[in-house]
Amino acid sequence: MSNTQRSAKRSVKLKDKQHAEIIPLPQSAIENETGQGQLEFVTEVTNSQDGADRQSALPQSEDFVTEVTNGADDAKKVEAFNRAKDAGRQLSELDAQHKQAGITYRQTSEAAGRTAIYEMLRMAECFLDDDGNPDLKATMAYIASQSPGYKPHGGVDNEWQPLARFFLPNKAGGTVTKLGYVLSALAKRKIRSMDVMAKFEEPERVDNNSGVKTGMRKYILFYHADAAKKAGSKPNPFEKWSEERLKENAIFFLEKLYDNGLLSNEVASVRNLLSEKAKA
Repeated sequence: MSNTQRSAKRSVKLKDKQHAEIIPLPQSAIENETGQGQLEFVTEVTNSQDGADRQSALPQSEDFVTEVTNGADDAKKVEAFNRAKDAGRQLSELDAQHKQAGITYRQTSEAAGRTAIYEMLRMAECFLDDDGNPDLKATMAYIASQSPGYKPHGGVDNEWQPLARFFLPNKAGGTVTKLGYVLSALAKRKIRSMDVMAKFEEPERVDNNSGVKTGMRKYILFYHADAAKKAGSKPNPFEKWSEERLKENAIFFLEKLYDNGLLSNEVASVRNLLSEKAKA
């Protein structure tokens, strides 16, 4: 057995000995449906059974970040892989409990979702392309090599969703999709794991029509704004219609709206005017 294999094996054994405790996040960290703060929980990993020398599941270790940024060795890849799997498992279990209790994902799993996003970014940062950005193809190839029988799913909206789908295999598609949106929006803004928790806390306005947002919801909205901008404005199909066809269909729509009580008398007069012109 090589030194690298021994190191990786030790990393896995150490992970097996770790246990989790639940600690509260600041109330300001979470944005729920009503816009008010709600207390949430995040997992803290400890390296000893008595809780001494605690190591947060959301470390800001410059040593680790530097190592990941410059490409990680095999032991760090194994560590990042196992941490991401643990975060995904905890989010899956938490979400299942909340669904059974009739509580929505957004109200309850924000902290666990942020933790999963953080760990997935760390995993992707173990493999960098020539520009220093996470190389998702290399990341997924490594994941496949560590997961016998793994088969990628189709029907994804963006290149980050396969990563979310792997680490949350038992999740409903909607949650996987949302996490994929968050990862994609973070990647577009070149936000890395060492900064992502602070960025989640930072209030931002997505566009002129939205209020100030924080957390994962902010990046879901950013993703949709990015997608709309990429798609561009679609041509109006009515622009190619002849004047006669426009009149006929305008009368039809106006009559339907009038019959359903959706037009005032003033607007209804437009319908009569169009009808008169159509007959002329």
